[in-house]
Amino acid sequence: MAIHLKTLDRAVKLITKFEGVETEAYQDPQGVATICTGLVKYPGGDIVRMGDVCKASICYQYTKDLIKEESSQYIANLPGWERLGHRRQAALLSFGWSKGFDIYKTEEFRPIKEILEASIDYPERYEEMSEIFSLYATYQGHESAALLDRRSIEGNEWDRESVKSIYLKAKRDTYLKKATLDYIWLADPAKKRIEEDEIIQISQSREIPRDLHNWLWIYGIPGRWAAYMPDFELLTSHIPTNSDIDWTDLNYPLGKHLTVGEVVQYDPRNTPEKDSIEAKRLIRLVEEFHAVREAWNGPLWVVGGFRSEPFNREIGGQPDSAHSKGEGLDICPGQEDIHHLFNWLKSRWRGKIDYQPDQGYLTLDISNNGGFVGIR
Repeated sequence: MAIHLKTLDRAVKLITKFEGVETEAYQDPQGVATICTGLVKYPGGDIVRMGDVCKASICYQYTKDLIKEESSQYIANLPGWERLGHRRQAALLSFGWSKGFDIYKTEEFRPIKEILEASIDYPERYEEMSEIFSLYATYQGHESAALLDRRSIEGNEWDRESVKSIYLKAKRDTYLKKATLDYIWLADPAKKRIEEDEIIQISQSREIPRDLHNWLWIYGIPGRWAAYMPDFELLTSHIPTNSDIDWTDLNYPLGKHLTVGEVVQYDPRNTPEKDSIEAKRLIRLVEEFHAVREAWNGPLWVVGGFRSEPFNREIGGQPDSAHSKGEGLDICPGQEDIHHLFNWLKSRWRGKIDYQPDQGYLTLDISNNGGFVGIR
């Protein structure tokens, strides 16, 4: 199973933070020649010998190569690996590097495997993993401060993909469904009625490209459910705003009309790195959305947002799309017809508008200097 480059980069950064990088071979406590990030052999199998010298950049690449060479069976025994974002995958790789990638063969590995298996149907169980990491902090039968610190940092990396108390409120009577069909075509076991003003707590969300539905996982209910997102609104707690956006907090307000959760469609795998090019694009995209929203003077619902790679393609998004770059936002009107919104906006928007009348939404695209040119 291939490991995405972003995951590898994150994993190696974690590993080098803990192991350090030694560019000259030294003897470890067992008297074995060791170099770089604790390597006793090089990619390809050659043994490290005393007197070997390396460069830090090459050590970094060696570590990447060894992870790719040695972790395939470990990854194959991590249930739901492909559903995890780069941060959680990197935390598991750092853990495997520390404990040995063959730990999956031992009884010691059972607590981690059990959490991963349970989380496939109940994603809220993922929230227990950082505590599980802390169980692996002993050396020769004694608790190790260094290992406690390592497990804490790995746990913090894992928790950066947490869904922190996301609540959706139904704006009208609606249904959660096992398919994106109209509820009238579904048998009773394949749908759950949600009444107006009813609140649901979600533990995971996945956008469905070119569709107004999202896949949601609901706390305490197994499996995924399709929700027609214009039927729901996000409930947020009051959070003071400042210029330092916390992209890992899905409730974080981005101005008057948006939250981080809406921009990434409640999927923490898509949260950008602070000050990254994607984060800067998203800030401009949010500014343009607010300009449209204020001029429109009516509710606009966000039904599609930033989808980082490889997750964009994995769920059926177009490669190299505006959504994958942080330059596209799917919106639909809360009260008016989509045709009305498009006809109003087309003369007030510079650049591309991807109009999908049959699906009931349009895409604001800020690529190539696209933006709102109406009165602000």
